[in-house]
Amino acid sequence: MASILKVDQLQGIVSAGDITVTSEGGAATQSLQQGLAKMWVSFSTASGTPSAYDSLNVSSFADAAAGRTTITLTNNMNNDDWAGFGHSSGSTLAATPGNLAENSAIFLDRTTSDGELDVWKPTANQMTDATLNDASIHGDLA
Repeated sequence: MASILKVDQLQGIVSAGDITVTSEGGAATQSLQQGLAKMWVSFSTASGTPSAYDSLNVSSFADAAAGRTTITLTNNMNNDDWAGFGHSSGSTLAATPGNLAENSAIFLDRTTSDGELDVWKPTANQMTDATLNDASIHGDLA
């Protein structure tokens, strides 16, 4: 019979953030906190003003230029060495082979409180706004 564990908070014994998870095969362990995304967002810039579909740890957006969005965090990162990942599917929400890899997205100008996501459209050789952009940040919160 399966058990159900209901809790409101997890806390490590050695320190509050020290919780280790064992892999499926039992051969490896990983820190639970290190494996969690510290920010993620799905948003549009198609209207010229960024708007979120859904997000975690995002306090605001700023349209810095065509294809350039500054994403400000609600809770700061510990340093500016975090790993950021971005994706842009082009001008529509439809998942078609033509727009899945149409744009390139990369974080530039990283700070502890924000990151700038730049979206490049190679076929037009220019920065571009798009209907569906996704981004996430991994690292240590302050």
